Amino acid sequence: YNQQAGVLLAVTLGLIFLPKALALLDLTRRKRRAEVAGFGGWRRLLGGVLLETVCFTLLAPVLMLFHAKFIALTLAGRGVAWVTQNRDGAGEPGWREVILTHGGQTLLGVVWAALAWWISPTLALWMSPIFLGLVLAMPLSLLTAQATRGAKWRERGWLVTPEESQPPPELARLEVLLREQEAWMGPLVPGEEDQGLLQVILDPYANAVHLSLLRDKEPPSVGRPSLNALRQRLLAEGPTALSAREKMSLLQDRASVAALHRDLWSAPTSALSEWWRDAIRGYHLLTSTHAA
Repeated sequence: YNQQAGVLLAVTLGLIFLPKALALLDLTRRKRRAEVAGFGGWRRLLGGVLLETVCFTLLAPVLMLFHAKFIALTLAGRGVAWVTQNRDGAGEPGWREVILTHGGQTLLGVVWAALAWWISPTLALWMSPIFLGLVLAMPLSLLTAQATRGAKWRERGWLVTPEESQPPPELARLEVLLREQEAWMGPLVPGEEDQGLLQVILDPYANAVHLSLLRDKEPPSVGRPSLNALRQRLLAEGPTALSAREKMSLLQDRASVAALHRDLWSAPTSALSEWWRDAIRGYHLLTSTHAA
């Protein structure tokens, strides 16, 4: 059994660390300073690899419990809800959310560690990476979810890739175009909450791109009559009349996205909310100024 356990350990460590070792070996063989500089230099590169390895080791048991929960719910016939990811750094999690999410995992880690220590201190030491990941789940989740902290690390050249520190011309040009579009489309209406919805429905180019990205899927969970009613309310009363889930249902349906764009530009202004009338006036002003 000891020999089999040793082989299993060696294979597991190889699967985890061999890709990192081969990537570093490839960089040393190339001997291209510019490529290494794109990662922040050897000091930051090796430090980033070490930091990522520690974080991944601690996060692995937490992810294991989440995946086990998803599988159990699926086998029990219950759906797993996937909420929209927050990628802009707004609304970073606080201690209350972290405790509600990881409190049970932390308690399991403490009980599991105590039980292992009671059985054998050697066993507890051997399994300590799993225990530490679960016990430290709350502070680790809080730290790794802070976009502001990640931005500071990026400014100092840590945990970056060449595509970030030395972007190719295509990505640099895309960044310029995105900033121009944000400066151009941003002032249409105050606030940022519904800017994406505004662009998709109002701007013909954004509407066409959004439609091209919507693949043919199963019929939406919301019935067609309900979607039609939501579409009419959105135009007549504005985005504030709909919940975030209702707006997402419309944006995920090809027919609704196409109909909203068509109805917005063909409906009389009296049938539109003040929010949409302001958006159309701002769009005409911005497009004429941009064309000039």
